[in-house]
Amino acid sequence: MKKISAVICELNPLHSGHRHIFGEAKKCSDVLIAVMSGNFVQRGETAVYDKYKRAKSAISAGADIVLELPFPFSSSSAEYFARAGVHIAESVGADTLYFGSECGDVEILRKCAEVMNSEEYRTAMTVGRSAELRSLYLKENIPDLPPSVLESPNDILGVEYCRFASIDTVAVKRISTESASSIRMRRLKDENSDMLDPTRLFQLEYNKFRTQRSVDPDIAECTGGVGERLYNNAFKTPNYSEWIEAVKTKQYTNARLRRAALFYLCGVSEDDIREKPYFTRLLAVNSNGIDYLSGIKKCCDFPIITSARERKNLSEKALKQYLLSEFADTVYSLCLGETDPCLFSRIPPVVNR
Repeated sequence: MKKISAVICELNPLHSGHRHIFGEAKKCSDVLIAVMSGNFVQRGETAVYDKYKRAKSAISAGADIVLELPFPFSSSSAEYFARAGVHIAESVGADTLYFGSECGDVEILRKCAEVMNSEEYRTAMTVGRSAELRSLYLKENIPDLPPSVLESPNDILGVEYCRFASIDTVAVKRISTESASSIRMRRLKDENSDMLDPTRLFQLEYNKFRTQRSVDPDIAECTGGVGERLYNNAFKTPNYSEWIEAVKTKQYTNARLRRAALFYLCGVSEDDIREKPYFTRLLAVNSNGIDYLSGIKKCCDFPIITSARERKNLSEKALKQYLLSEFADTVYSLCLGETDPCLFSRIPPVVNR
């Protein structure tokens, strides 16, 4: 029986740490599936390279199939990002999930997941203090908890993967390498950089708030006064740069504020992010991946879209998600300066034979 493994990733951009995780997964796999964020990433920003360029890099790193983790899940908090990625991986037949980890101890991460799945934990959480309360609760219940589980984005995600996965989970200890954020910061300073400048999105978000007459209370991540803060400061500041600085607060992380602004721009509701994904898009595939996808056609009823024409076959819920993801791609096209708003609807999967 074939071993089918998955890695949930952003590759924003691909670096040697990602190649290490892919390599470890590949050692024990007949087929490696990358479930990769689309054009928007978890911090609520545009990816520095579009999803097809990054999918091509995933194939070069060892993936056989690259499936999209669609918007808005790709830009959601760790809980919803992980849950959506795991759901797609399991829906297409993966039996093992690999992920990067600072501590490299999957048993500790599973123990944290067990605590966080308890009714007591859910009762203890409150809006606006969830990150703080999460740390306090885990410290109280797991005395030997490594600090990275509370501080490292990789371990925080690792716990969430373990919470939602019914398949085996493998934590790959991260190697010492330059981080994706460091690479982005360094390359974006170069005036000849080919990376997409995230400030182009900030300008669109700023303009969106300045053209509203009131705040929509149903937008995801805008609860607890976040939406009002973004809205009010848009009218108090003369440009998006000063707006970005003005909305910062100790109560909410910058990532939370970025997600709230992006979700407001795209009209993402709380219900949208709480749903599970009802479709995915094939971004890239090699010959081994083609063979696997051909073999599961009869037993896999999870829609894997390869072209915009196939949306007519989607269920009502899946179509609603598809259209929201398609709108986000249009926003990304605007950030790129493209004149064709439907650019990403027309690009076929990358095929590497």
